[in-house]
Amino acid sequence: MKKNYFLLISLFGVLAINAQVGTGFEEPNGALGTQRYLDANLADHELVNNPNQPIVQHTGTTELGFTTTFSNNLGTGLSEGTGDAVGVYEGPINNTEILDIFPAYASSGYIIEDPDGTITVEFDGVDLTGTTSPRFQMSLFLNSTTYESTEFIKIFLKINNGASPDFVILDTTGQDIDAFLYNGASLEEVFTAIDVDISAYIGSITTLVVQAQSNSATEEYMFDDILFTEGVKEGTLSNHEFAINNAFSVYPNPSNGNITIKNSGIALDRIQISDLNGRVVANYDLNGTVEDKELNLESMLSSGMYLMTLSSDNASTVKKIVIN
Repeated sequence: MKKNYFLLISLFGVLAINAQVGTGFEEPNGALGTQRYLDANLADHELVNNPNQPIVQHTGTTELGFTTTFSNNLGTGLSEGTGDAVGVYEGPINNTEILDIFPAYASSGYIIEDPDGTITVEFDGVDLTGTTSPRFQMSLFLNSTTYESTEFIKIFLKINNGASPDFVILDTTGQDIDAFLYNGASLEEVFTAIDVDISAYIGSITTLVVQAQSNSATEEYMFDDILFTEGVKEGTLSNHEFAINNAFSVYPNPSNGNITIKNSGIALDRIQISDLNGRVVANYDLNGTVEDKELNLESMLSSGMYLMTLSSDNASTVKKIVIN
């Protein structure tokens, strides 16, 4: 069951941060390499996570959760061959055999490729009660190819669980994607930054929905960096996990192992670094420091991706780091 998150600002907070909630698909452990999503069920249904396949549903903690449904309006579905690239993939994504869209992408993202039907991804609701100037942001990438007239991508916010009209952000339905322009620019082979004012929906529950249809392996859609933001405002989030998630940033990333953890003012007690198999490779006890922390991991870690868990006394967040 999807959650509703509140962007509620405390008037007595002492930490100046952005009140925001979203997802960069960092929480779910997405698919790697040439893994595809395979489902022999040709009926309309909600997809479930399969072992060693891309993540298609997730219960969020510090990030928004999501579900994925499939509508078989093209006849073949996700049962063709070894399946299709649908769901969350881990970065760095650089296997061009499966993902023409990503010759090299350092982060995680949600990909829809050749489902031979319609994929609908619906996220947890976000309650805009108490906000003053909320915005919605996300990144979108479409592979450059020849799209057919039946292909489309639609991004919209469902308002109050459908009780009010949807707010449509982008919709190529009935149009030629190859000729479609968003804010005067093509969607193909570029990262399109979507940034819209949603102040008209203050006091409402907004639910992001992404729908896409394609029937070719070269017709690929990817989206990432989803964010509902209040804007710059003094205050603290009502949820400690959202606060810690947004209080820390890690740079450079990727790196050679020399990294800095930028701290916006939360007492940091512990850092733990583990590999993708769950093996802990480093631990640091920091005793509640609120200062930036520099780490030299060059001699400790080989090239690859690792998970960095940052913990305070009442919450934790996970950041992915890539070592070159």
